[in-house]
Amino acid sequence: MIRTTAFMLLPLLLPAHAGASSIADDCARVEARVADLAGRWLSSLPMQARAGAVAELLRDDVAVVRLAAVEEIERLLRDGMQPDQELATAAAQLLGDSDARVRRRVGRLVIDLGVPSAGERLAAGLAREAEDSVVEAWLEALLAAPTPSAFTPAAARLDDAVHGEGSAKLLAELVRLGRAPLSWKATLAPSLRTIANGRATPSVALLVAQLGEAADVALAARLLANAAPAVRRGAAEGFLRAGESARVFARANDPAIAVVVMAAIARERPTRAGFDELLVFQVSGEARDQRHDRLAEVATKLSASDLLEADAGLLAARTVDARTRLRIFDAGARRFTGTEDAHAAAVVVRLAEQLVAMGRRGDAVSRLEASKPTAGTSLDEALFQARLSAGRFEDAARQDPSPARWVLVAGRLASSGDSSARALIDEMKLRFGPRLSVEERRQLGSVEGVLLAAPARAD
Repeated sequence: MIRTTAFMLLPLLLPAHAGASSIADDCARVEARVADLAGRWLSSLPMQARAGAVAELLRDDVAVVRLAAVEEIERLLRDGMQPDQELATAAAQLLGDSDARVRRRVGRLVIDLGVPSAGERLAAGLAREAEDSVVEAWLEALLAAPTPSAFTPAAARLDDAVHGEGSAKLLAELVRLGRAPLSWKATLAPSLRTIANGRATPSVALLVAQLGEAADVALAARLLANAAPAVRRGAAEGFLRAGESARVFARANDPAIAVVVMAAIARERPTRAGFDELLVFQVSGEARDQRHDRLAEVATKLSASDLLEADAGLLAARTVDARTRLRIFDAGARRFTGTEDAHAAAVVVRLAEQLVAMGRRGDAVSRLEASKPTAGTSLDEALFQARLSAGRFEDAARQDPSPARWVLVAGRLASSGDSSARALIDEMKLRFGPRLSVEERRQLGSVEGVLLAAPARAD
């Protein structure tokens, strides 16, 4: 069906007496149309029939039809459907396809499909592959499945002007995972030194810093001052992997290296001390966002009591705004239900307070309700206030219908500048009316005075 449609399109798309260049362009248009038709046809099939049709198109004589079949498998994976083993095996056969476009796409596909020995098959093909686009794609795919057999073909391309950095990146990952041969230093050192003394790349710098010989350490130290930020960062990461952290920390004022240092602190010192160290770390620009990410990473490892103290530091820090503070604190608070102990309960209460302050009142209520608080606890009080702030008056009334408690919450909300205090007061007048005692009316009047005297907080 697909090939028949292609031949029908040819006379429509190829004008008579067209020149060679024009014919090439028109052929490309035919291919695009055929691929589109193939994709549309596959999408129109019932799911039960689609796998069989895809398997058939994978064996088609027309390259763009095979490519359309590959793209359909990718679509299935994105939709959360795992093709069967027979289809995965058929796709793997295309690693040796005659069309480079097909080979390029299939490289990552066989990894995502979980084809047995996919990494080994890619590594074997990499040794023979001559098409640059395919080599680039397969080196990238092998990063997701770094097999020891990839070492030799990657090492063979280390001096390649086009693929040298991609090869070095894969080699560095093999070394990191302990999947490189024990002799990797002796094998790679000559090429690494030559490249590093010429036009160094980030992954080459990373590997040179791990060679260990005195001359190599000196060479990597020079790379820490390289003009290219990525090369400096690579050398810094290499020194850290080699255990030479002091050399890297001494250059932490370099924005390129600061990112590596912050990651090292988060990885090696996920403690309150490490959190404080990151909080005062001097950074600017994009590195500031990186610091916030690392702070959130450390926050996930802190105890409830340490997290509360760390949050106090965030509140006092001039470099952290309220939204960022909430993001970092929330990352650490997620694993606590509030029922573990008093510190955990305080974490959940504080998180709810921050959510309310950011105008996310509904989220605060949901978080507190999930804790299933017991009456009379701090969590119960926080839930009552959050419900009133969110305008969930019926839920609050079921929790406690006492006007006196409502007045107290209205006072706290007004004092903090929370704009929801106005709606709460109006609700109380309608709900309780003459049932309010003289003292409660007086308190309510005082709350209204606070609202008039101070502008409401912008949520």
